[in-house]
Amino acid sequence: MKKNDSQKIIIEQLSQDLEDLVNYLKDLWQFLPIPILYVNPLFVILDANPALENFFGVRAIEIIGEKIEVLLGEKPITQEILETLSKEKKIENKEIEVFTRNGKKIVSVSANSREDEKGKIIGYYFLFLDITTQQELREKLEEKVRERTKELQEKIDELEAFQKLTVGRELKMIELKEEIERLKKELERSKKEK
Repeated sequence: MKKNDSQKIIIEQLSQDLEDLVNYLKDLWQFLPIPILYVNPLFVILDANPALENFFGVRAIEIIGEKIEVLLGEKPITQEILETLSKEKKIENKEIEVFTRNGKKIVSVSANSREDEKGKIIGYYFLFLDITTQQELREKLEEKVRERTKELQEKIDELEAFQKLTVGRELKMIELKEEIERLKKELERSKKEK
């Protein structure tokens, strides 16, 4: 076998391996059930997986080329997320409200930078987890805790009032017993004097 033939075979094999890897990554991107978005350094949307399309109720083609604010909304928390990401290159579990075609949702946003071989940021991956149900459960639990705390405080107030009443009665009973004793002694003294 000639050297050129052997190099051709290696190149063909490497090309096939590279093509297989690209296909694998495309399949993985399509399969992931977690909404993921890829943006450039200016936060312009470059790609979105099907899970993100389903989550937000938009097609990728509708949002590609748009700034990420189209999904996150233009609000201070969005600016805070983007500024933090620009400085620190990643964020984890930042809660934010978003409005999808199916209504308001509370999501946990995580993002990480993608860098070239020189360390220059060439984009960011965003991951969204729907925590609406957990947030609603947390709010219900907090409301129950507030209600229960209020009930307990009312019981404590009742017990304190009862304690004051019983202590007041006890003090009055002691006072009356002392008065009775004093009157008995006075009565005995007056009997003796007669």
